[in-house]
Amino acid sequence: MLDTSSNPSIIYQVPVKMNDVLRRVDLSDLGFFKIKNSHSYTVLNTKEINSDSIKIYNKLEFNQHLANKKGLYKSLKSYHKILGTNVFSYHPVTFHIKTTEDDEEFVSFMQAFNKYEKRKNKKKCKNIWIVKPGENSNRGNGIKVCKSLGEIKEAVKGNEGSLRTFIVQKYIEKPFLLHGRKFDIRCYALVTSINGVLQGYFYNDGYLRTSCAEYNLKDTENSYIHLTNDAIQKHAEDYGKFEDNNKLSYKEFQRYLDFHHSDKKFQFFHTVLPQIKSIIKDTISSVFLKIDTNKRLNCMEIFGYDFMLDYNLKPWIIEVNTNPCLELSSSYLSYLIPTMVDNAFRIALDCNFPSTLGMKSSFETMVENRFDLIFHELTDGAKLKEIIQSTATEESDISDVEKKDSVKIDSLINA
Repeated sequence: MLDTSSNPSIIYQVPVKMNDVLRRVDLSDLGFFKIKNSHSYTVLNTKEINSDSIKIYNKLEFNQHLANKKGLYKSLKSYHKILGTNVFSYHPVTFHIKTTEDDEEFVSFMQAFNKYEKRKNKKKCKNIWIVKPGENSNRGNGIKVCKSLGEIKEAVKGNEGSLRTFIVQKYIEKPFLLHGRKFDIRCYALVTSINGVLQGYFYNDGYLRTSCAEYNLKDTENSYIHLTNDAIQKHAEDYGKFEDNNKLSYKEFQRYLDFHHSDKKFQFFHTVLPQIKSIIKDTISSVFLKIDTNKRLNCMEIFGYDFMLDYNLKPWIIEVNTNPCLELSSSYLSYLIPTMVDNAFRIALDCNFPSTLGMKSSFETMVENRFDLIFHELTDGAKLKEIIQSTATEESDISDVEKKDSVKIDSLINA
């Protein structure tokens, strides 16, 4: 029990066998003052919770700021602008296009396109871009790889007059290849909002999705070369020919690196995965003021993240998916996905729906959870708010203190 008075005495009650009486023990006698006086010590009030009255929903309100291509790009762009860093350090150069006529963003794209066009001979590369629907798209639908400005304009003009917008993104022309074929990485994050506190978790296991056809840039219309989505690859004649339903575990990929690139000593778990984890934390940080803003319900959601690796094994975030595919389409996924979902439920549900008191615990309930906490609104979020407010103070001459403190937060929310 915690006494939260001005001079709290830390008391811990332990049961004794005689008549089931609780004996009060002062933990200060056990050196607890060292913990109590630390900077990280926090006094928490406890209250009784009736699990029968609690509901948890498996969807976060306003998740489009994270889980559609336009929302992710705009959120990361605003986030990095506030921090004074470059969003394109791990996100491919991107433009959000509404139309090719009278669109300032399209003018900016044209400038970038022409810049790449001038230096492509010197860099020995091609000026290839990928056009994606900005909203409400998954499973590779509506994506087109373009090798000329005419193809890009045609792809965008095809939907002019509708409410749909487009993401025009620089194509990663030199990806890291697996036996000469392209692949991407699917990993998972869990975001919970329990009692109004947002937390983000990274799952330490994931898998590679491989393509069926050998990689080349001459044929940009062959989806089996360029798009690794399972919804597309499963229709290829060679689907499952090289890997078990075109899936590979992280450990299998590391063995490939050890055998085929032993001279470079690539370490996926020690170098690549920590970078991916850091990028995912950035994405959650960029939207924590935008999603579940009403705090009406207890919510949880599992997101599927897709990454590409370039020829230097540097990860680039491609997209974030709500309702990620949980199909058990290979022997490895038959283990990975149920375990991942079970781990997510242990975090989001078990704290609100605990086992009946008095039930004996078993080793089954003590298994390792592969989700790592990477974002907490009360710590990481508080630090970010301080940065936002500090930036607002430096950039604004507004005398009203309240406006000065809130202007940048409002801009982040409304971006």
